[in-house]
Amino acid sequence: MGLRADLAAYLEAQLPGVTIYEAGAELVAAPAVIINPSDPYLVPVTFGATGAETVLAVGLELWLVVGRAGPESARLDELEALRRQVTHALHDSFTPAGRWLGFGEFATTEIGGVEHASARLEYVFKAADQDT
Repeated sequence: MGLRADLAAYLEAQLPGVTIYEAGAELVAAPAVIINPSDPYLVPVTFGATGAETVLAVGLELWLVVGRAGPESARLDELEALRRQVTHALHDSFTPAGRWLGFGEFATTEIGGVEHASARLEYVFKAADQDT
């Protein structure tokens, strides 16, 4: 399995009640996490407590979807709660090592003709092949 499939399987086990998609989907059951490659996909990133280790990392966008668009403040709270669930799950024990870079781009996303509240969580993971 590749990184997105491994990540999807891991998140499914760690986040009961959240639907995980390893690629975009035409119909989405919320709450959900949709895993897509970021642009750029491969990036040099500094890892380690001392910041001395620069490695090639795989960038992924995790789109968080919480349900029909509604009052912005309520949906933002739900998106932030889902962000905490995802980042805590990944920080606890997912390998390869990764870290989140940003959380934002709050938007409404049309899924199956219905506007849903969504946000983008940017994550990077150490690439398996460091010779690239």
